[in-house]
Amino acid sequence: MAIDRFHNVCGLLVNQIQSRWAGLRTFASDGNFVVSADPRLAGYVWFAGQGGYGFERAPAMAELFCRRVLNMVVPPLQAGILP
Repeated sequence: MAIDRFHNVCGLLVNQIQSRWAGLRTFASDGNFVVSADPRLAGYVWFAGQGGYGFERAPAMAELFCRRVLNMVVPPLQAGILP
């Protein structure tokens, strides 16, 4: 299915997959999350740099980030969990 989609978008012929890998582990050089508006692209926001902690932290970080982007109230964290 991935080869078919790639071919439809790019028009390049792919006969076989030499290797495969699922998921991306992004890291920032300072070790912190990259959660911010991009000053170069109006309306574009970054939510990356989760490293190996994405499954643990991404749900709470996504909730927090969505609230900030939508100018909603951000409740105080209690034991690391958003209400």
